[in-house]
Amino acid sequence: MRFPLMYGEPISCKVFRIIGFTAAMTSATIMIFIAFDRYYTLCNPFHKFSAKKAKCLILIGFLIAVMFAWPSAFIMGSRNVETEIQGIVGTDCSYDESMVNTFYPTVYYFILSFAVILCIIILTVIYIKIGIGIWKWKHSDIGDPITDMSSVVNS
Repeated sequence: MRFPLMYGEPISCKVFRIIGFTAAMTSATIMIFIAFDRYYTLCNPFHKFSAKKAKCLILIGFLIAVMFAWPSAFIMGSRNVETEIQGIVGTDCSYDESMVNTFYPTVYYFILSFAVILCIIILTVIYIKIGIGIWKWKHSDIGDPITDMSSVVNS
């Protein structure tokens, strides 16, 4: 941002923070569901998720995101910040003025960090299993009777 300390509306600050956290977490959960769909398709090539099931998973991902984002309505907001110029005070869109000297922002960011690390671990495990399944499938002999890819992926 060009002028980071000139943000003056606390309501829009809260709304934009909630939308940002919700969008980021929804994207992360949908990426996990896409990875799971790919793994499921590899294990069961003749079965696929229906459109109804996909919409349900997107809704679940959104609800998970809202669950993680709603505390930002109380923690985030505008606060006054001293600038480099003596006597001029800027407004920062980060923690609410009432949350500056509390432990709530630290706990909230710890929980968000844990959620991000958990998403990374889940994605890594799923894609490693996909990679192993593809490698085993690629290196299997032609003519081997494989009726279900789960025997290749899970072995």
